[in-house]
Amino acid sequence: MRNYDRVHPRKPEGIEERKAHIVGGGIAGLSAAAFLVRDAQMPGENITVYDQLPVFGGSMDAAGTHETGYVSRGERELEPYMECLWDLFGSIPSLYEEGHTVLDETRECNKNWEINSKHR
Repeated sequence: MRNYDRVHPRKPEGIEERKAHIVGGGIAGLSAAAFLVRDAQMPGENITVYDQLPVFGGSMDAAGTHETGYVSRGERELEPYMECLWDLFGSIPSLYEEGHTVLDETRECNKNWEINSKHR
């Protein structure tokens, strides 16, 4: 993401009373919920995500809860050019280490356990 796009939007008037209903618990739906919390400052409890499957994540095959965190069960290669994803990950605090983000954890994991897939 370009530095010019890194703004802190003003809180919309009445956002605390608004509700969001997101259809689809895949990476797009979950990202939409996260951006509503981060950028629109909507309270998380005002957001409902619906999915036909009992597990959120869509094609990312994510599993978990907001208490224990989410894990991508399927092997997905996350590339450095995925700017919107890294911007979002950089704003989500780590569950395990204060002062770190999901982006920090992902970078560290990728550095320590490089992907070496010859079968795609």
